[in-house]
Amino acid sequence: MNHTRQHFAQTQLQQRLTKAFVLPIVLLLLVSGIFIGQTLHLMTALQWVDHTDRVISHANRVQKLLLDMETGNRGYLLTREPIFLEPYEQARSQIGTATNQLKRLVSDNPRQVQQAEDLQQQQIQWTRGVPQVLALVDSDRVTLRATLLRRKGEMDRMRSLITNFIAIEEQLRAKRVQTVSQRTGFVITSSIGLAIASGAILAYLSGQQLRKVARTYTQLVNSLQQSLDDRDLAEEALRDSEERFRRAILEAPLPIMLHSETGEVLQINHQWEQITGYQLSDIPTIADWTERAYGDRRQTVQAEIDRLYDFQKSLAEGEFVVMTRAGEERIWEFFSSPVGRLADGRRLVISTAIDVTERKRIERQVQENYILLQSVINGTTDAIFMKDCQGRYQLVNQRVAQIMGQSVEGMLGKDDAEFLPPDLLSQIQAIDRTVMTTGRSQIFEEQIPENGEIRTYLSTKDPYIDAQGNITGIIGISRDITDRKLAEAQQQKSAQRLAALQAIDRAILRLDAPARIAEAALSRLVQVVPADQAAVLVFDLAQSQLQVLAGEIDTNPAGTVRPILDFTTPEVLVNREAIGYIKNLATLIQTQQSPLLQRLLIKGYHSFLAVALRADGHFLGDVVLIHREVDAFSAGDLEIVGEVANQLAIAIQQSQLRDQLQHYAADLEQRVAERTAKLKATNQELEAFTYSVSHDLRAPLRTMQGFAQALIEDYGDLLDDTAKSYIESIVEDAVQMSGLIADLLAYSRLSRSQINLQEVNLKEAINDAIKQLAVEIQEKQAEIILPEELPSVAAHRSTLVQVMANLFSNAMKFVEPGTVPQIHTYFREEQHEHQRWVKLFIEDNGIGIAPEHQERIFHVFERLHGAESYPGTGIGLAIVRKGLERMDGKVGVESALGQGSRFWIALPKAVLPDRGTHDPTHSTATH
Repeated sequence: MNHTRQHFAQTQLQQRLTKAFVLPIVLLLLVSGIFIGQTLHLMTALQWVDHTDRVISHANRVQKLLLDMETGNRGYLLTREPIFLEPYEQARSQIGTATNQLKRLVSDNPRQVQQAEDLQQQQIQWTRGVPQVLALVDSDRVTLRATLLRRKGEMDRMRSLITNFIAIEEQLRAKRVQTVSQRTGFVITSSIGLAIASGAILAYLSGQQLRKVARTYTQLVNSLQQSLDDRDLAEEALRDSEERFRRAILEAPLPIMLHSETGEVLQINHQWEQITGYQLSDIPTIADWTERAYGDRRQTVQAEIDRLYDFQKSLAEGEFVVMTRAGEERIWEFFSSPVGRLADGRRLVISTAIDVTERKRIERQVQENYILLQSVINGTTDAIFMKDCQGRYQLVNQRVAQIMGQSVEGMLGKDDAEFLPPDLLSQIQAIDRTVMTTGRSQIFEEQIPENGEIRTYLSTKDPYIDAQGNITGIIGISRDITDRKLAEAQQQKSAQRLAALQAIDRAILRLDAPARIAEAALSRLVQVVPADQAAVLVFDLAQSQLQVLAGEIDTNPAGTVRPILDFTTPEVLVNREAIGYIKNLATLIQTQQSPLLQRLLIKGYHSFLAVALRADGHFLGDVVLIHREVDAFSAGDLEIVGEVANQLAIAIQQSQLRDQLQHYAADLEQRVAERTAKLKATNQELEAFTYSVSHDLRAPLRTMQGFAQALIEDYGDLLDDTAKSYIESIVEDAVQMSGLIADLLAYSRLSRSQINLQEVNLKEAINDAIKQLAVEIQEKQAEIILPEELPSVAAHRSTLVQVMANLFSNAMKFVEPGTVPQIHTYFREEQHEHQRWVKLFIEDNGIGIAPEHQERIFHVFERLHGAESYPGTGIGLAIVRKGLERMDGKVGVESALGQGSRFWIALPKAVLPDRGTHDPTHSTATH
């Protein structure tokens, strides 16, 4: 029993001891577990606080980089100073890396990751647009302002994103710091309770744990210190950025002011001080600034400034007139933007000004010049316009609008398709395209309808070229030349009238028959005075007959002879006025209508004009014109017909006189034949003598040339300059005489030799002549232009080659000193009396020939200039005429002094019938 009690006591003691040790140990384990868990939670919370600090630091860095990019970009656009691009370039090179790091740091927070990605996408898009924006640095103010505002809005959205991002991180950090504080207090309390509960038993274990806690605590403190150091570095970088920003503001070339919503002016830069003359001490508040700069307008301006603090984005305030300390008025254009808050919560605004005083002065000057230009454009009687590349009118003056029957405003932005008919539209559009395609001016005439009347305009169109050298449209000026064209037409009509009179004169000089003279005059007359019927009538009052000399009247053609009574009465003819004009046959009463007039009225004719042919007081006939229209002939027409009638009357009278002289013709012809025979015999003797003399003189001349040349070669060293010049003169004169003899022989041969006409290719003959003159052409660098094709003619080949060589040599010889001979050769074909002729023209740029000398030059030894000025023999053109006469051809010249000459030759076109052999003594040429 005692043993049992003892054992129970021992067991109870052991249980108590066990409980005494186990309970503290269990308690120790429990408290230790709790302590360790809280400590681990504390370490995790501290790490998250450190992580949040690093996220905020990186976000601040991204925000600072965005600020540098936006500040540099805007500064360059406003100032055009490249220094402002440096912070932009530095920030642009770092922003991508910084944004990627920021995304990695918040990879555990999907919301923040999304915000970082949105920020990165907007930043990339903003950066891509920078080159296009920088290219606008030289653009106009409106475009630049709009671009700055748009870009500022885009940057504000990015700032809003990063600001919201930082705010979320700040909230997370505050929660995590609170958690750290709670965990730290709990850990400390648990440590104290464990020390009291465990006592000495747990001293060792507690010591170990406390040392671990101490080490952990030290690590946490070190981590917190490192976070604080990182924040200090970020704040220092931010202060550096702010300092650079402050310096950029101070040194900016534009006036800048920082001011708060309480009206305090925090900063003005050097440019503000330099332009206004005010220091910061002079204008410490907005009220001071508005009072000094705006005077009586200060309350209005103060109200405008007060509104700025409520805006969340940039604002273009417009232009204001400010007064400087020196009393000078300057025009400033203001831009303001919110830049956050001060430490005390006051809202801060930065205001930038652009001094546009000089620009405004230039704009006023430009506006005045524009008004002046508009006055000139709208005041001129010329039509002035400008079109773009699509043909739309960009500028028109009042004259253009008047022509088109539109208003100026109604034409702008429209093209010609809305104003012109299709046929005229296509012509004008073709010219416009030519101007814009070639880039060259075009001057032309165009017909434009105006108020139902077609008017003629002389238009000049030039390409419109912008500052980059691109053609962006056309500028045109059109002048109404309708009256001038009418005057020219009248002048042309006068020229035609003169031509008609000259045709009559030439017919008289040619001693043509009256019918041929009348036909020539009438054909010219109806070109000047159009008529449905025209005729020349001659009257034989003694026989009471009339003859239609030319034209046709009332179905009576030329050559018809009718009784006068079929047309009118002899009394009416003798007693009527010189010009009888009936404007409308229908207005005549029955008794006034002759048989002819009655028939014409029935056939629908209304205008009747009869002009008498009178010479030396004698009535010979009438020139009659008839027209279907009423009053078809003007006063000018009557004058023209009167002049032609006077000339015709003289021609008819001369024809009558010629008839009276015809009985003398036979006697005169006999005398002429006898004289011609004597002249022919004399001419043959002269030609034989010329040939003999020319032939006998050539041998002495060659001897003179040979001995003179021998003197130069053998004794030249012994002769002085005078002797040498004498010998050279002998040689030159001998050469000149040799050429003269050669030409005389050629002329003589042409007169004596037989010539067989055959088909000769004119182009080949000309080429042979050019080959003969190759040395002379090369020496004078002459330019000879030939047509690609030339017809064949009936000619003698060698004679034709000599003719062409003489004409080309003549054209190269007679030019002003220093002038390059230019010879243009062309041809045309003409029909004369059943014979087709080829007329070849040789046109030069020589000294020209006076009209009174144009016949002389074709005679032998006829020279218009001394040999010292223009060397030659005086026979070349005589050879040309003689050769062409032998070939049944013709030669002539058209020229004026100082205007060059145009020689022409005419030969029958090949192929000719067999003409046989031409005997020079029996030529049948009639030219």
